[in-house]
Amino acid sequence: MKNNSNFVKVSKTVVLMMVFVLCVSMFTGCAETRIAYLNAEQKDTLNSARPIPGTDGQAYEINYTADYKMDEFIKTITEKMFYHTTDCRMTMKKLLADGSGIDPLERLSNDAPGCSSVICKNSEGIPVIGRNYDLDVRSDGATVVIHTAPKDGYKSVGVADCGQTGLSVNDLKNNSAKKELLLYAPYYTMDGVNEKGFACSIMLLNQGRSIQETGKNWLPSTLVVRYLLDHADSVDHAIELLNQMDLKSDYFIDPLFSEMAGLSFHWAITDISGNKAVIEYVDGKMIVNQYPLKVEYNEHDDSMKVTYPNEEKGYLISTNFFVSEGFNNTAHDSGKWRYETLEKAMSENPTPTKDQLRDVMKSAKYLMNDRDYMFELRKQGIDTTNPDNWDWITIWTDILNTSEKSLTLWMKENYEVENTFKLEY
Repeated sequence: MKNNSNFVKVSKTVVLMMVFVLCVSMFTGCAETRIAYLNAEQKDTLNSARPIPGTDGQAYEINYTADYKMDEFIKTITEKMFYHTTDCRMTMKKLLADGSGIDPLERLSNDAPGCSSVICKNSEGIPVIGRNYDLDVRSDGATVVIHTAPKDGYKSVGVADCGQTGLSVNDLKNNSAKKELLLYAPYYTMDGVNEKGFACSIMLLNQGRSIQETGKNWLPSTLVVRYLLDHADSVDHAIELLNQMDLKSDYFIDPLFSEMAGLSFHWAITDISGNKAVIEYVDGKMIVNQYPLKVEYNEHDDSMKVTYPNEEKGYLISTNFFVSEGFNNTAHDSGKWRYETLEKAMSENPTPTKDQLRDVMKSAKYLMNDRDYMFELRKQGIDTTNPDNWDWITIWTDILNTSEKSLTLWMKENYEVENTFKLEY
C-alpha cells in the first residue's frame, strides 16, 4: 500500500506538471497568435509603452512608429458613408488590427468629458495652451502621451484618452492582451503640439450638433485634433483644412450613445506666431472666434448671459459652452464657473510663467471649483463637503508650448509631479 500511495502521489505530480506545461504552451501559442497579424512597426509601438514616472501607472508614454492610416480611414468612411461610431471603429480595426479578437468598442466611461482650455502668451512671449481634461472620477481609462511621426504629416506629441477604446491602466500594468488597443491611440488624441508649433485641444459642448452635408470628405469631430496635428502648420492653415472637410459629430450619429445625441465640440488652437482661435460649428457653418467673452450668471434661476466685448485681451478661454455670437447657451452643466475662474485669473496676469499657468489651471480643476456641478448636487440634497459624493475629476492638466514643441503633464490633480515631453524624432 505504501508503494501504491507513493505511485499515486508521483502520478498526481506528473499529471499536474503536464497540465502546467500544457497551459503554458497554450498561453504562449495564444500570445503568438494574437500578435501574428501585427507588423514589426506595430509591435515596436506596443513594446515602446512605458509608465510615466511619478504617476503610479496612471499614465504611459509610447512612440508610435507604425502607420495609423488616417488618410485611408477618412477615404473609407467617406466612400461607404458610415454614419455610426461603431462602423468607424470597426474600420479602424480593419485597417490597424484585422484578425484581432479585441474590438475597440468598449468605453470605460459613458460620461462625456468636461474640460477647460486657456490660450495665451507666457512670460517669455511664447504662445501656449493650458488645458484640463475632466472625466468621471471612477474611470480607469489609460492616459497615453503619444509621439507620432506620420510619413505624410508633421511630427507631434499629444495626450490620448485610450479609455475611449476600453483600455484600462490595469491592462497596461499587467501587460494584458488588450494592450494592443494602444494601436488606436492616434484616433483618441485630445490635445497636442506639432513640429511647426501648431497646438490644439478639444472640449465638449453640451448642446448643438456638428453635421455637414456638402459632398466633401468627412471627418468625425473627435478626430479633428489628430487631423490638424498631422497636417496644420498654423491657425490659418487649420481653418483652411477644416473648410475642405465635412465635419460630423460622431456622438450625434451614433445610436448606441443616444443620450449624447446632439452634442458637439469646439477646439482651442494657436500657433507659434501667436494667432489663436476657438473653432465652433453652428448650423453647419464654421465660426472662428478670436475674442474673449464676458459671462454673467444668475444662480437663483440658473440663467446665463454672454456678451461679446470684441476686444483683444491677449488670451482666449473655453470650457463647455458656445462662444459664438448669437448662440443661445443654456447654463446647466456648461462650465460657466470654470470659465469665470479662469477669466479672473487671466485678467490679473495675462502673461503667466509656466508655474503660474499651472496654478491657473489648478484653480479650475474639477473637484475644487466647478460650482455648477456642486450647485446640482446641492439641489439633489447631496453633501458637497464629502469628496466621496463627487463623480468627476481632472484626469490630466497639461501645457502645450509652441516654441519648445513640448507638452508638460500633471496627472489626476497631483500638481507636485511634473513630466515634460518633447518631439522624439
